Amino acid sequence: MQTGKISPNFEVEIPVELREKLDLKPGEQLEIWELGGVIRISRPSSIKELRGMVKGMRWDDYRDRRDRY
Repeated sequence: MQTGKISPNFEVEIPVELREKLDLKPGEQLEIWELGGVIRISRPSSIKELRGMVKGMRWDDYRDRRDRY
């Protein structure tokens, strides 16, 4: 585990080893969200990366049906 710092302007410093390993560039956009008290940071997914993501998924289990009401 590595640590970073929060500046007085609430900017987060990402350690050099992680920046190099993930090939992060200055000015790159990142997604930041909170989940169960944990801050998560990731790169946004492109449309091309999402293609085929739900292939083979059974939609009848998730679809809203009028007969349920």
